[in-house]
Amino acid sequence: MEKAIYSFITVPAVAAIFLPFAAKLRPRLAETVSVLTLLAGIFNLSMLLFSFYTADSSQIPSDCLIIFLTGVIYFFALCFALYSSAELETGRNGREYFFSLLLISVSLFCGAAAAENFFTLYLCIESLCLSSAVMIAISRNGTAGITAASDWLF
Repeated sequence: MEKAIYSFITVPAVAAIFLPFAAKLRPRLAETVSVLTLLAGIFNLSMLLFSFYTADSSQIPSDCLIIFLTGVIYFFALCFALYSSAELETGRNGREYFFSLLLISVSLFCGAAAAENFFTLYLCIESLCLSSAVMIAISRNGTAGITAASDWLF
């Protein structure tokens, strides 16, 4: 696997770490940073794709499937982030954690797509399951979110 693919795993994870702290400054900063991170990933992916075919068109990269899956993951995550920013209430607690977990999920999805062995695939899928359950739990109010997350998880 090429080193350029690792940036699609690490950049959302690093942005997700700093997102809750930066969102304390302004309420809508969390979704802005998450959307900008996803747009930067799509732009970086397009530059990676076009650099393969402009240098020497006879050499097809060995990991075209990883690049395709990464592009699909980033595109759907961007659509999800744009939809969620309109649907979630503005003054709601946990909003910055929702977008942070979205970026962690993108990083774990890309890690699962780029996994070279079954152990890495297993770790990414299990971590993705746990982060999705937490995302479900914080997206609803009160005990309804915890009940929905536990029903989904088990």
